[in-house]
Amino acid sequence: MDNFIRLDYDFDIDKLLSECYNVIDSVGLQYNQIGLTHSKVIKYRKKVNVWFDAVGSKSPQDEKNYVVFNEKLKGSYLEKVYNDIQKYYTVGRVRIMCLSNKTCYSLHADYEKRLHLPIQTNEKCLLLVDNKALHLPADGNAYLVDTTKQHTALNGNKGEFNRIHIIFNLIGDYDGPSKS
Repeated sequence: MDNFIRLDYDFDIDKLLSECYNVIDSVGLQYNQIGLTHSKVIKYRKKVNVWFDAVGSKSPQDEKNYVVFNEKLKGSYLEKVYNDIQKYYTVGRVRIMCLSNKTCYSLHADYEKRLHLPIQTNEKCLLLVDNKALHLPADGNAYLVDTTKQHTALNGNKGEFNRIHIIFNLIGDYDGPSKS
C-alpha cells in the first residue's frame, strides 16, 4: 500500500470547519484533540467526559469499543460525514485533532491505519510517513494514511495558524470509494 491514498469524496469543508470550530469553542481543546466518538462501555466508568474519552493512546483491543458517535452532534454535518465514511470503513475512534503553529509530534507508529480528513491546513503543514512528506490539502477529500509506519505531523507556520484534521481510526479490512 502506498503511504498516502487520496479517496474521492466531496465533503463541504466550509461546513466542517464551522462545525469543528463550534465544537472547539464550546468544549475546549484539552490535549489538542476532541473525540467525536466515545466508548460503548463509558456508562460503566465514572466521571468520564465523552468529548475526551477517545483522546490519547488506546490499545488495539479497546479501539473497537469507540464506536458511539456523540449524541450532542446528532443531525450535524459532522454526523453525515461520519455516516458516509462508515459506509466503506469500520471505524473506531474519530477525533478532531488540532496542531498549533511551530509544533511537531514525536515520531511514532500506530496500531492501525488512519483516514485523514483535512479541515484547515496550508502548504506549511506536512505529514511525514516512512521518510516521505506530503501536504494533505483541505479539498473535501479524505486520505488513507499508513500510520502503522513511523510517522509524524508538523505545522511549520511561524504565525498563529492551527492545522485541523478529523482523524478516523480504521479497524480491520476495508474497501473504500475510488482512489486516485
